[in-house]
Order: sequence, then structure tokens, then C-alpha cells
Amino acid sequence: MAKESIQSTLLFIPDISGFTKFVQSTEIEHSQHIVQELLELLIDSNRLDLVVNEIEGDAIFFFKEGTLPGLREIEEQAELMFIKFHEHLLQYQRDRICDCGACSTAHELSLKIIVHVGEVQKMQIKDKTKLFGPEVIVLHALLKNSISEDQYLLATEGIFDNNEIDNFDGWMKASDSYPEFGEINYRYKSLKEQLDHVKLKPRESIGKNFKNSVDNSIDIKAPIDDVHRILTNLDIKNQIFKELIDVKYDKSEIPRVGAIHQCVLPNFVLKIEISENKIKEGTRLYAEKVENFPLFNRANFLYTMEEVEKYSTLRLQLQIPSKSWFKNFLFRLIRPFLKREMKKKLEDIKHFAENHSTAIAIKDLQVGQ
Repeated sequence: MAKESIQSTLLFIPDISGFTKFVQSTEIEHSQHIVQELLELLIDSNRLDLVVNEIEGDAIFFFKEGTLPGLREIEEQAELMFIKFHEHLLQYQRDRICDCGACSTAHELSLKIIVHVGEVQKMQIKDKTKLFGPEVIVLHALLKNSISEDQYLLATEGIFDNNEIDNFDGWMKASDSYPEFGEINYRYKSLKEQLDHVKLKPRESIGKNFKNSVDNSIDIKAPIDDVHRILTNLDIKNQIFKELIDVKYDKSEIPRVGAIHQCVLPNFVLKIEISENKIKEGTRLYAEKVENFPLFNRANFLYTMEEVEKYSTLRLQLQIPSKSWFKNFLFRLIRPFLKREMKKKLEDIKHFAENHSTAIAIKDLQVGQ
């Protein structure tokens, strides 16, 4: 173990607010995926050339040596991370498919950022370099403070010393006392106003009115939520449709709108993008865009579920988006065959749903998600 010389260093920690409750009260597999995505996003939003010292569960400990950024640069960096963080959560809330506790409450997470400047040492432990010294402890102590809100930028007084800005509008003075250090003065600035800058591009709907379309429907003696879970659970797709050899997707990610998976059949492989997932009172809509569809190459599957008393009606529409006169002619020619195939597909879903109709059974089938 070796120590390097003491240097004045910017210490910067974005910390996820609500993390402990989120992890303790939700499904660990999905909460882990969600937090991982958020931490990676914070690293990708780094515009100050900050160096990652350590990932600390719900936080990232950054630092910067040499010429230190000014206050406005620090504010802009914090605002960028905050906006990107909430844009990701907003997009996930819109595009999520899973309704587990982690996925349905992720939008309640938020971000606070603690910034401090002080002299630290670098400590080399095997192949790892760690920052060391009292100022590192001060930084982490400030994560626990008396600020009542949970979305803010906190900076110690050293950040404001010799700064090019004289007007610190929006910054409020405060202090907290710690047994090891006594009273620490700091200023903080709410980041809530930055929520006005959180924007989300709308996704296009595939629509329902296609010239080349065929549909069929079936009544299923299972609750609408169970039918929806079955249709959206990629891990059981080849149990529902016996002709499938395998379903391949990136298991390091939680399936959502925009995600791609592949359905392997004996003579071809379908590339499928989840294109829509809408949940409303008494109805559910789930749609997939398909490539490599036999004869037509491109197709859409649109599943519409309606609650009928305690059971469900499932409607499946196959759409062939094509401007080719030959494909249009071919579609009309084989339309009766496609309608029969859709009926078989619906019967497979019905059989599975009625034999795995409780929420507990569905949850048990969600292996690896």
C-alpha cells in the first residue's frame, strides 16, 4: 500500500434519494437492474471529466484534480445529471411492461448531489486507487443532513471561495453539526425547478386501421392482468407456443417498449420489437413489430385485452404494412389461412392462461427477469 502527495481536489457525489426503501421493499432483481441503469447514466452524463473513485451502492464518488471547475460549471453538471436521471425514469415509467413493485415505483426515486473541495491523498491498494483523508469523510457525512427536501445540490463553503460569481441566487445557507468535525457550513440549491426541463419524445403508435389486416378473438377464463403478464413474459413464450425452439433476448435488461427479442422457429428466426404497452382501466394493449415474417418480411401483432366481469376477452390483429401490389394480392389470397393460424395462436394463449391463472403462478414463472 502506497500513499501519494496531498492535493486540493473537487469531491462530487450524486446520490439516489429513496434508494434504501426502494431496494428493501421491492423485487431485488428488477431494482438492481434499474439502479444499475441510473448509475451508468450518471457516469455517461459526466461533462467535467470527473474521475470515478468508487461506486457506492446508491451513489457514485467522483473527483477532479488540477484546475477546478467554477461554480456555474458545477451547477450545470448537477443540473444535467438531474435532468437525464428524471428523463430516464419518466421514459421507463411510460415504456415499462412489468408491474412489479420495483418497476411500478421507480419513478419515485430522485437525486441529490453533494460537492466539497479539500486536500486528499491517494492510497494504492493492490491495483485500486482510493482517495483518503478527513475531507473524504466530511463529504460522506454531508449525505446525512437536515435539508428537508430530497432533490438538491449541496456545496460546502470552499466551493464559493474565490469564485468568479458574486451573486449566489437560489442558494440557501445552512449548517449541520457532526461529532467528528463539529459544525459544517454549506449552501444548498433546490433542483426541483429542473423538472420543468425534463422532456420525453412521444412514441409513434402503430395504429389499428391497416388495409392488410386480419383479426380474431377469444374469451379466456383468467383475469385481464394475468393474460397481460403471460403475453409480456418472454421467459414463458416458448411454453405457450410449442413451435418455438427458443426466445433470445438480453437478460441484462428488463424488457420494455423498444426492446428487441428473437423467436427461433425450425426454419426461420423472427426479430421482434415491443412497440406498445398501454394499461387503462378495464383494458390492456400490447403490440409487437416483427421482421423476417414469412412471405411479407414485416408484420405487426396487436393484442387488445378487455375485462369481462372477472375474466377477459383477447383480440389479436395481424397487420401487414406493405405498398407492394403483389404482397397486397398475396395477403388477400392467404387471408383465410392467416385467420386460422391466429385462432390457433389465441387457443394456445387461452390454454396456458386458464392453467396458470393466478397472480402467484404467473410470478413463479417469471424466472430470470
